Parts: sequence; C-alpha cells; structure tokens
Amino acid sequence: MQSYLLLGVLATCCLPVWAKKQNITVKGVTMCDNRPMKNVHVELYEHDILDPNDLLSETHTNSSGEFSVFGEEDEMGTIEPFIRFTHDCKVSKP
Repeated sequence: MQSYLLLGVLATCCLPVWAKKQNITVKGVTMCDNRPMKNVHVELYEHDILDPNDLLSETHTNSSGEFSVFGEEDEMGTIEPFIRFTHDCKVSKP
C-alpha cells in the first residue's frame, strides 16, 4: 500500500517536469452564404482523453468576420487543438 502511495505522489510531482509548453495561433474568416459573419463566438480548445477538454482562448469575429485566437498548454504529448464556432448561419441547401 505504501509503495502505491509513494508512486502516486512521485507521479503527481514529476508530471509537470516532463510536460512542455506548446502553443497555437489560429486566424481565419467566418462566412455564411459567401458573406462575412460578424460577432461569431470562437472557442479554441485542447482535446483531453481522461479529463474535460481545456478552453485555451475565446473571442468574437469582427465586422469583417475575421478572428485570431492564441492558446498555450503544458502537455506531455502533442496538443490536439480544435475550434468551436457558435453561429446562427441558416443557409438552405440548393
């Protein structure tokens, strides 16, 4: 039992040492029916398997539909970023 406790304490203390800071910048333009979409909520996340995904940054698009988000995270492996857009684009399919 004591060896498992010691192993848990060591793992908790040493994991941050092995993790490395990684960052990402995403720039883009949101469009709806070939028109820029303003005020779209943009969220940059980092995917995690064992715990909830990490919100790295969030912003809103400007009047031209442009956005730029930067985020960084300490991870042992490679970060797995993804973007979530919250919008109200309603385009009917042809």
